[in-house]
Amino acid sequence: RQKLDVKISVSRDLSKKLSAIIRFLRLAAPRTRSLKLVVAISKDVYRRMLNDCLGSMELPALEFLELDLWTRKAEGVAPCLVPLPPSMPSLLSLNLMQLAPESGFEALGSLRHLSLWSRSFWSCSLHSIYRALEECKLLEILVIDRRSSLCHEKLEPKQVWIPEHPLALPNLRLVKFREVERSFMAWLLGRIEAPKLDTLELILEEETHITSNHQLRWENLPTIRTFPHVSTLCIGYSPSTLPRREQPGLTTCLFKMFPHVRRVELPFRDDDFLQ
Repeated sequence: RQKLDVKISVSRDLSKKLSAIIRFLRLAAPRTRSLKLVVAISKDVYRRMLNDCLGSMELPALEFLELDLWTRKAEGVAPCLVPLPPSMPSLLSLNLMQLAPESGFEALGSLRHLSLWSRSFWSCSLHSIYRALEECKLLEILVIDRRSSLCHEKLEPKQVWIPEHPLALPNLRLVKFREVERSFMAWLLGRIEAPKLDTLELILEEETHITSNHQLRWENLPTIRTFPHVSTLCIGYSPSTLPRREQPGLTTCLFKMFPHVRRVELPFRDDDFLQ
């Protein structure tokens, strides 16, 4: 049968459309190859209805899934929990926008590309993120994306959950951090064991988004764990906006974490840094 590429986007009047959307999703599920669901949710009952639908769907042909179930409420930055469809044996790419997986982790065994977007990753369930990554044994690309322009406040946990065992990602070759909290980035890098990791990209916050509490602290990065196979390192930030005293910390961190880097892309405007 012909496979379907499904894209559904609803920004208002969900009450009149949600039942029809759910019926269509269930009907199309056996043939759906890609699904992009972007829905503005104004009431908790609507989110529960969508979660019930997603948590019970079987998608045997699904290869690409993107979920953006956003809320109009201004308060709060914590991602909403969403159950993943329990059966997605062909899934290659998953993109979760301001969502964290609640269940269905076992369906991620075939995943190659995972992208997580959030306003604040410290507001996520660290256990949920770790549990999802545990199942991604075939994962090759991991993108952690935070829109810091939407959340300027400092969000640091009082207590950080530390897993007992490292996170083994044997096929991971590319990791991208985009404007992610520094301490969260250090927490995740400190957990990962990725022998094939070849490229790390760090897109750091612009100066206008950094308060005194958000200044770069490279010494917080995991200097104990190294990534010997990383050959390419890209940092999207200009050190001309950083205090001089922090630049040596950056170079020390790079040499310790990535001792065998052959290519470094540093879009700096300050030539003195490299001298």
